Amino acid sequence: MMRALIWTDRETVAVAERPLPELRRGEALVKVAYCGICGSDLEEYWHGPVMLPTTPHPLNGRMVPLTLGHEASGIVAAVNAEDTGGLNPGDRVSLESMRSCGACGYCVSGRDYLCPDMVCMGLQDDGAMAEYVRVPVWACHPLPDDMSFQAGAIVEPLSVVVHAWNLARLGAGQSAVVFGAGMIGLGLVRMAKRRGVRTTAVEADGGGRRRGAEIGAAGAVAAAGAAGLACFAAPHDSDEPGRVAGGASAPPQGPRFRPAPTSRRGRPDGAGRSCTYDQLRVAVPAELAEVFGAPPRPRDEPGAEPE
Repeated sequence: MMRALIWTDRETVAVAERPLPELRRGEALVKVAYCGICGSDLEEYWHGPVMLPTTPHPLNGRMVPLTLGHEASGIVAAVNAEDTGGLNPGDRVSLESMRSCGACGYCVSGRDYLCPDMVCMGLQDDGAMAEYVRVPVWACHPLPDDMSFQAGAIVEPLSVVVHAWNLARLGAGQSAVVFGAGMIGLGLVRMAKRRGVRTTAVEADGGGRRRGAEIGAAGAVAAAGAAGLACFAAPHDSDEPGRVAGGASAPPQGPRFRPAPTSRRGRPDGAGRSCTYDQLRVAVPAELAEVFGAPPRPRDEPGAEPE
């Protein structure tokens, strides 16, 4: 048995005993070290069900009550796969959260981020706010030895930051508008500051605007949605053309992920997302520590060893 945080109704979650997940072929059991609390988790608590299914999901048949949590790191406890992709019990990993059907037109064309039957662990399936979580083998991304489990748990949201930054192609002296000063937006503000790009943060929440200013936003606009477009008129006094990046409150239009070639983890051609996981897990020891101030990995992290 294990403990898990279960969503049962709006403003109702509870720690409950649940059986250990049974592994199907191609899956791994991960002992969770850390799990982040995403804005979507808070939305489900205060206003749900929003994305949580109340009828059986068409891909996996799951529905509430479900275990929350999709930003996680941990240690592989068991693997049930002929092709493990090099994954072994004891490996330290960060977890990819999204699953698609693999058969619809979007999936076979490499655009699985548009799959109408998309599943996210912690929303349409049991998640990582538990002692153990079951995930596909390909969703386990090895952590460098010098990366902490804390940093590993935020690879998932920070991969969106890194990917958005790469797509924006910004250089020193340019300017950008960041919509939403949540986790993603603040990460973009911080990265821009470190690279000489001036930003204006558009955020309705006063706390978000203050945090944006504290970590480097040159300006802040108290607006949400379409009202924030007014800042495009002159986001800064720079002559360089500005760009737009989406934070948690208002993501930009278009795909967040590029189709990837055959994965190290054995996903079929065109069925994976680059999602910058590999980029970020390699870059984080330098980039995350420099840009986000992530703590170094302690020699002994309590609670992280599999039983």
